[in-house]
Amino acid sequence: MGKPRQRTTYSLIIDKPELKSPLRHLIEGSITLALWAIWIYWLIPLVTLFLWALGLKLFYQSVIVDVALFELIELLKSGGTVILIVIILNIIWIFYNYQMIFKRKGDRRKQVSQ
Repeated sequence: MGKPRQRTTYSLIIDKPELKSPLRHLIEGSITLALWAIWIYWLIPLVTLFLWALGLKLFYQSVIVDVALFELIELLKSGGTVILIVIILNIIWIFYNYQMIFKRKGDRRKQVSQ
C-alpha cells in the first residue's frame, strides 16, 4: 500500500494564520491583488465585445425596426450642413491669411540672412 504519514511536531501556518509575519501578509495580499487585476484586465475585452454587440442590437432595433431611419437621415443632413459651414469658414480664413498677410509682407522663406 503506502507508507504511513508521519506527524510533524511543529504547527503549520495554515492551521495557525497568526504565525504569518506582517510582511508575508503584505506580500501575499499584493500578489493576490495583482493577479485579480490581471484577471479583470483579461475580461475587459469580453465585456467590451458584449456591450458592442448589445449596442448594435439596440441600434438596429431603434433605428431600422422603429422607422427612426428618417430621423437619422435628417440628423445627418443637419450635421453635414454644419460641417460644410465650418469647412467654408476655414477656406475663407486660409484665403484671407494668404492674400492679406503673406502677399502683403512677402514670403520670408526666400530671404537669406547674412
